[in-house]
Amino acid sequence: MINFKKSCLKPLIINFFLLAILLELFLRAFKSIYYDGILWIHTPSVNNVYDKKLGWKSPKSRTFFKKDEIYGNGQITYNSQGFRAPEYIDKNKWDFIVFVIGDSTMQGYQIPDGQLFSHLLEKELKKYTNKPYILPLAVGGYGTIQQYLLVKEISDKIKPDLVIHHWSGNDIANNSYEIERYTPTANNNRLKPYYEDNEIVYKSPYFFKLSPRIDSLMLMKFINNYSKNFFLKKLTNKDIKELEEKAWETTDLFIGKISNLFEKEVPKIALIDDYQVSDMYKKHGFTTVYSSVPTNLTGLPRDNHATGAGHSYMIKSIMPEIEKKLEFIKEN
Repeated sequence: MINFKKSCLKPLIINFFLLAILLELFLRAFKSIYYDGILWIHTPSVNNVYDKKLGWKSPKSRTFFKKDEIYGNGQITYNSQGFRAPEYIDKNKWDFIVFVIGDSTMQGYQIPDGQLFSHLLEKELKKYTNKPYILPLAVGGYGTIQQYLLVKEISDKIKPDLVIHHWSGNDIANNSYEIERYTPTANNNRLKPYYEDNEIVYKSPYFFKLSPRIDSLMLMKFINNYSKNFFLKKLTNKDIKELEEKAWETTDLFIGKISNLFEKEVPKIALIDDYQVSDMYKKHGFTTVYSSVPTNLTGLPRDNHATGAGHSYMIKSIMPEIEKKLEFIKEN
């Protein structure tokens, strides 16, 4: 009887793991073809990898060709540091350096090389400077806390002449452990930094969690996104309002921290699509530029990210203010 149970248990376990592997590969294939324009099953995502400090980051030294009816066909390139920019090498090679801080929109993981905001900005700035260097410090799913940690690390090595911060409406949710834990639509639910009791702490909003690397699997994301509705309590409107107020305070704090990483004379521009955040940015030394990308220049209904034409729209919105900053720098 015991031998019979053992003989049955072993193939059940093997079949379970085989099924899990097949489901993981299917989810990777579906996500990569549908969202990324490429069949990619090597890792959970073609556009981000696990990172102990930041939760995840863009992949280093990765280049691939994508096909996408909405966002266009073309090459996606990440340099040796994981940024969609040329290799930095040293400051003497460039005469004007710009940081573009943000999340998935400014990472532009769906946008081919040459059509991304930072690439278009480089073309525009070549009309005014000889060798501009535009560094997009942006990764999909990042909240303001992760942006701060990334910018702090890079700003110790590279000093920009201009800083652009792109506001995203989901930054509030991405800065709150509670909102990401209880809201099924919150993205990249993995171990990441949050700010609690005046210090940065690392927590995973997943209900089911094993380890950072295992939790990055598409299967774990699938299980957790759907299990929230069954295993976690429902938040009332009052609960959500209180959590959002706290998240706004955290966002305000870390926008200030980002601003303080740079000398006061370094111009800072916030590219926003919500007038509500304008005063918050101005308080921290940013000039604000409003630019709400029209729906027809996004991937809706499939995806709300801006297309290449949407990135051009944002460039047109922000260039008059950048030209003012360039004139001011020239005069001083």
